[in-house]
Amino acid sequence: MLRAFVAFSGTFPVARALKLAPMLFVRPGELRQAKCEEIDLERGEWRYRVSKTKTDHLVPLSTQAVSLLRELLALTGGAHAVPDALGAAYNRTRFIKERRAMMQTWADYLDQLKKGQK
Repeated sequence: MLRAFVAFSGTFPVARALKLAPMLFVRPGELRQAKCEEIDLERGEWRYRVSKTKTDHLVPLSTQAVSLLRELLALTGGAHAVPDALGAAYNRTRFIKERRAMMQTWADYLDQLKKGQK
């Protein structure tokens, strides 16, 4: 499936979404509705409100995801971050160091699978 995503010949945004989806562990609708202002490429984070549960969510971004998002945001003309005014209300960063390492390890593993390695 990962190799098929690389060979996908559809539109650029859809191709990027197909490559991002396995790295991010989010619902397809959440990815489709992502907004530029929710993504902080410098920090490698995507903060958004989950539509189904109405809760704030923080997704650590691997270097591969940041690279794909830079390509996509260059096309769409976005790439700025809005400071989080509600960050002190509750701890969304619990285990963020471990989550960030997990997301990077997972993206590296997906790259190996794409190359036919295990």
